[in-house]
Amino acid sequence: MAQSSGSARASVGRAVSVWGVTLASFVGQSIMGRKRKGEPNLMVIYGTLCYVINGKRLLMLKKAAGLFGEGKWNGLGGKIEAKESPEQACIREVYEESGLHVSNLKYHGALRFWFGNTNELTFPTFVYVFSSKSFEGQLKESPEGILCWVDFDKIPYEEMWEDDRHWLPMLIEGKSFKGKFYFNQEGNKLLNHKLEAL
Repeated sequence: MAQSSGSARASVGRAVSVWGVTLASFVGQSIMGRKRKGEPNLMVIYGTLCYVINGKRLLMLKKAAGLFGEGKWNGLGGKIEAKESPEQACIREVYEESGLHVSNLKYHGALRFWFGNTNELTFPTFVYVFSSKSFEGQLKESPEGILCWVDFDKIPYEEMWEDDRHWLPMLIEGKSFKGKFYFNQEGNKLLNHKLEAL
């Protein structure tokens, strides 16, 4: 059964509490992660990622040239704008990138990403991960890239971010999780990670 919007918001709130970060962006203030011992004091980027599910297929997007993640297959999503909740941002991003209106979001968990060597990490990113089996509308072309429905057993992990192979199978199974992923500066090699089922 798909998770209700209210339940999704409550789950997101619990995840924020687990990670110990502030969501000041919801009131239009600067977005900062709470500095932990041993972590650099850097601006944090908050975003969403959503996989629209139709039977045993996922809607995926191959990022266009010149965009962050170009050439990689991924779900739909992007940065959370000022005064948006993760749920609102997710719905907006899916519509902007595909033309589909999603509802009954299921919140799976939060993923944190760093890019750079372990001594000088940069670009920390905090991503709320959702899925939805409820959608309306027709797919439309997007400047973000190519859209395609992909069978569960044909997911192109070799053409995706390296972290996806660790948690996407859990999403497909309807599980919840949280994870930390450390990439090199170029983002083409996963240096270390920690993933937990919730």
